[in-house]
Amino acid sequence: MEDIRFSQLYGHWFTRSTVIYPHYTHHEKIRERRKKWMPTPAHSIDWILIENPKDYHKNVMQAWKEKQKLDKDKLELGETEK
Repeated sequence: MEDIRFSQLYGHWFTRSTVIYPHYTHHEKIRERRKKWMPTPAHSIDWILIENPKDYHKNVMQAWKEKQKLDKDKLELGETEK
C-alpha cells in the first residue's frame, strides 16, 4: 500500500469511505487478478456497508503504520548487517 485516506464526497454521510491506494508497481498484478481491462488506482471501502466504520478506519490506519514501521526496521537491520 502506498496510502490510506478518508474520503467524503458532496458532504453526505452515506458517501464516506476508506480509500486504499496500492503502490503503482502493483497496479498490473491487481488488474490481472481481478480480470479488469484497466488498472484501478484506488480501492474504496464504503462506510455504509460496515458496522463500526470509524473503528474500522482507525484500526486499518494503525495496522498500516505498524507495518510501515516493521518494514523500516527490517530495512535498517538489513543495511547494518552488510
